[in-house]
Amino acid sequence: MSSPSASPAGSRGLFSLEGRRALVTGASRGIGLAIVQTLVREQMNVTMVARSRDLLEELAAEIETPSLVQALDLREP
Repeated sequence: MSSPSASPAGSRGLFSLEGRRALVTGASRGIGLAIVQTLVREQMNVTMVARSRDLLEELAAEIETPSLVQALDLREP
């Protein structure tokens, strides 16, 4: 019994993320930033949320896919 082979990273096959949307919290640094960078490589449109508007705007200027930034502190309801 053989299992289906995995698609190479970045391929645009059956599981393409191109043009899809994602919301990432904590997007200005750490794990959130790494997630944004990965999703952008897959050509996703990303909405980035973090407390630091300056860092978010710098990040948005660097990426090539459409994106939105929202400075929020999600610790407060």
